[in-house]
Amino acid sequence: VGRNVSSTLRFERRRSSLSLSPTSPFVDDSEKEEKKTSTTPAKYTYSKEKVNASLSLVVEECSELASILSGEGTVKVPKVRFGKTELQMPIVTLGCMRFQQSWNQGKTPVLDLSQVESDCQSNLVEILKYAISSGVNHIETAQGYGSSEMQLGHALKSLFDS
Repeated sequence: VGRNVSSTLRFERRRSSLSLSPTSPFVDDSEKEEKKTSTTPAKYTYSKEKVNASLSLVVEECSELASILSGEGTVKVPKVRFGKTELQMPIVTLGCMRFQQSWNQGKTPVLDLSQVESDCQSNLVEILKYAISSGVNHIETAQGYGSSEMQLGHALKSLFDS
């Protein structure tokens, strides 16, 4: 399961303060010589504080993810100014390359929504709803993505009409 954007940003900020270094507090001179010629990776030591902080991060992220998956929590994607404009754009986009029923290559092309399986289209609509509720308002697709554009058009129309 992938991390959501806000927890990923939080994780990266905290991780930078928890950097680990390859050391061993109990190395005698013979081990030092062995390490110089050894091809095995260096051993890492972890202070109790760093281990507890890392575990706390994992627990916090799991709790946040569980609340989101249960419908209790929501995530708002941060936005930044787009170039020299005053437009606010989310820091992530909703890429739709994998949304299509068909790539329209080597098979009968999907040219009409009636050719799209209902599960495929309803999944796309649910993803769009969640993305929009999270603040993602930039949707990326292309003609080369098979039936993605056609399916997105119908999904967006159904969302705006409802």
